[in-house]
Amino acid sequence: MALYLFLLTVADHRGLSYYSQPSLMKSLSLGILRFTQAREELIQNKLIAYQHPLYQILSLEPKAQSVACSQQSEKLKRPSHPVAIAQILQQLSTGEEHG
Repeated sequence: MALYLFLLTVADHRGLSYYSQPSLMKSLSLGILRFTQAREELIQNKLIAYQHPLYQILSLEPKAQSVACSQQSEKLKRPSHPVAIAQILQQLSTGEEHG
C-alpha cells in the first residue's frame, strides 16, 4: 500500500512515475524482497503497470457497467428536492422510484 500511495503522490498528470527502484526502496524503507512483492501485488491487482524504469498508475474506473448496475443507477437519480434518509432506504429496499 505504501508503494501505491507514494506512486500516486509523485506521478505526473498521466499517472507516470520515473522514480528508480533504489530511490523508491530508500524512500519507503523497503528491502528488495518486500519491494518486489509489493510491486507484483499492485500489478496483479491492476493498480499499476510497470515496464522498467517506468511506473504508471492505472485508472480505478470500471471499464463497463453491467445491465443491472445501469438500471439501478437510473432508478437512483438525484431528486430535485431534499429526501429523508429513511425514504431513501425504503426506496432501495423496495425498488421504488422517488418522486
